[in-house]
Amino acid sequence: MTPPEAGITFLSKPAPVHMADSWYEFSRPDHFWVKRRFEVMHRIIGGLAQESPAWLDVGCGTGVLQNYCQSKYGINVTGADLNVVALEQNSQGAEHTLCYDINGRKAELKEAFDIVSAMDVIEHLDDEGQFIESLLYHLKPGGLLLINVPAIQLLYSNYDIEAGHKRRYHRKDIARIAKTHQLKAERWSYWGFSLIPVLIARNIVTSFSEQSKIIQRGFSPSSPTMDSLLMFLSRLEKLPNHLLGTSMMAIFRK
Repeated sequence: MTPPEAGITFLSKPAPVHMADSWYEFSRPDHFWVKRRFEVMHRIIGGLAQESPAWLDVGCGTGVLQNYCQSKYGINVTGADLNVVALEQNSQGAEHTLCYDINGRKAELKEAFDIVSAMDVIEHLDDEGQFIESLLYHLKPGGLLLINVPAIQLLYSNYDIEAGHKRRYHRKDIARIAKTHQLKAERWSYWGFSLIPVLIARNIVTSFSEQSKIIQRGFSPSSPTMDSLLMFLSRLEKLPNHLLGTSMMAIFRK
């Protein structure tokens, strides 16, 4: 194990990831979408997160989920990522901030965690199957795998391309993932149903945007008032939602 540097424990060499660095600039904890994602996560995972589990968040970036779990559940979540630019902004300290390629499958981390999360990560990867198997390598038998992904392939746009998305997902993928990896799908839900018109409008706007401004124009609300309005709209749906939405969250048991 490499000694901690700059608040990071290096288990792997930093590497490029299929994620726009500018996304981290705009995905602040007070962003309506980030807040809504945590509300959905709390609904999906329920009391399971309050049992003080060992939790690994893969693709942790700047530590937004880690900070949320620390304040909401009193849990010190371990984060792993390969983007050192994002990890340098993570405030969780070297013990809980790993520069780590999970496909390396370190023996000391085999089946070490009760919960493994990959929030808006697997859509960035060409080889989804290998990555999920690597997630499961770190998960204890009977443990929980939590994922969030963008939904509705028809909404795939220039924004997805710039964000590094390879695909968007459908509810049929829940059963496919469970069957392929011998998992039990415990709970799942679409979310963001009321935001579908917003995404359609975003796709139109970003189709005329400069590439360098696509993430900003596609993700960052134009004002605090717009942020509040989008938060209000996003809360109109009833969960769980098995009909349609702009995102989908699921929890599987190993």
